[in-house]
Amino acid sequence: MHVEDHVDLPLPFSVRTALVRVIQECTANMAKYARPGAPCTVMIERTDVETRALFLNDAREGAEADSALSSGVGLIGVRERVEAVGGSLVVRHHDGRWIIQASIPTISSMSEGQVERAAQH
Repeated sequence: MHVEDHVDLPLPFSVRTALVRVIQECTANMAKYARPGAPCTVMIERTDVETRALFLNDAREGAEADSALSSGVGLIGVRERVEAVGGSLVVRHHDGRWIIQASIPTISSMSEGQVERAAQH
C-alpha cells in the first residue's frame, strides 16, 4: 500500500459518496473475479478538478463470462452514480486483466437534485 499526499483533503459530499461506492463495488469485483493469489491494484489520484480511481487485477480463468457470481447490475449502478456527478467510467477486460477507470469531477457542477439522487444509489 502506498498513499500520496492530499488524499485526505475534503471532498464535496456527492464526490465522496460516489467515490466510496466506486471503491466498494470495484474491490468486491476484484474479490469475485481476480485470479486467486494474484495482486490487485487500486490507485486513487486527486487534483483540484478531478478525482480518478484505477482498479487492475488479473482475471480468473473464465471470469468474464461467469454470470453465477454476478447480479449483473453492480457496475451499471457504479456507472450511473459516476455519471450523475458528471464523471465517467471505463470497464475493460484486456490481456487477461480487468481494468476499471473512474473519473469524477472534484468539484461537482451538478444541480442539488442530481447530487441528492446520486447519493441515494
